[in-house]
Amino acid sequence: MKFGLGGYTNLLSRGTLKQLFFWGFYSALLCYYSVVLIIQYDGNHTGWHPPLPIWFMDMINLFIHEGGHFFFGFFGMTIGILGGSLMQVLIPILVLWVYRANQYVQPISLFWIGESLINVSVYIADAPYRRLRLISPNALHDWYYLAGRLGIRESIEVIADIVRVCGSLVMISGCIAGVYYFAKYLRGSIVEPSSS
Repeated sequence: MKFGLGGYTNLLSRGTLKQLFFWGFYSALLCYYSVVLIIQYDGNHTGWHPPLPIWFMDMINLFIHEGGHFFFGFFGMTIGILGGSLMQVLIPILVLWVYRANQYVQPISLFWIGESLINVSVYIADAPYRRLRLISPNALHDWYYLAGRLGIRESIEVIADIVRVCGSLVMISGCIAGVYYFAKYLRGSIVEPSSS
């Protein structure tokens, strides 16, 4: 058996090249946007503008968040207010669970869960300051209300940090899943020749 590139036959077909390009590009984008979110995401900083895909995901999260208030509002005011952030995280978890066998959906679903958690962590961290722009000037700040109602005002920043770290870890797992599928296709495209 030979080692090195000379000992292998490259069986890269046009379809395999497309898969390799897809998974390489997909993984690189997930990793790049994860780094951007983990390091730079701060809704309190008015000069920061998210990249277009993150802005688009935030808009989807906003609609889901507001729908969560409506849906969970049937269970009382406190649950209804918590329901916005809860629904924002539960929907991507549901997508991951429904499509758990789909290798294309797994990485982006994990990324979405992590992005939602980081988005919620920024909202939680803003509770003492109430500087975030809400959907209307008279809107109730969910986490300011919840911090007072649940008696967690003193520990709100710690809670925000924990949620942010969890979001970062979930996003990193999405990157790892993307890189895993890229490596899987890369490994499957180069096979050892038969020794006959």
